[in-house]
Amino acid sequence: MRDKPKLGVDRNSELIDAAPDRAKAIADAIAAWELYLDYSVQDTDLLRAVWKTTRPLDGGEWVEYWVSERINDRGMMGDGVIELRQAAAHAARLVLSGPAGGAVAREQLR
Repeated sequence: MRDKPKLGVDRNSELIDAAPDRAKAIADAIAAWELYLDYSVQDTDLLRAVWKTTRPLDGGEWVEYWVSERINDRGMMGDGVIELRQAAAHAARLVLSGPAGGAVAREQLR
């Protein structure tokens, strides 16, 4: 009868070492958070500097700015335009392939 393979001490320690190191994971997360905070402070300082050097907008420019923001918030309504173009192309194909081979329709389109 064969002996069962035994796990040696080294094999067990390899298994334990393969487990995530919780302390290292916490330290890495804290370091990443500190990096993010440093970036946030730098970004805020930069944006404040830009704001201070930008000329004030008059009332008309503010109106234009907020209209532009509303347009950007809505996004571009492209889906309806594409569907409309597809429907128009389909209708044109039907007219051009109608009776008389579409000759009358082609003359009307000129």
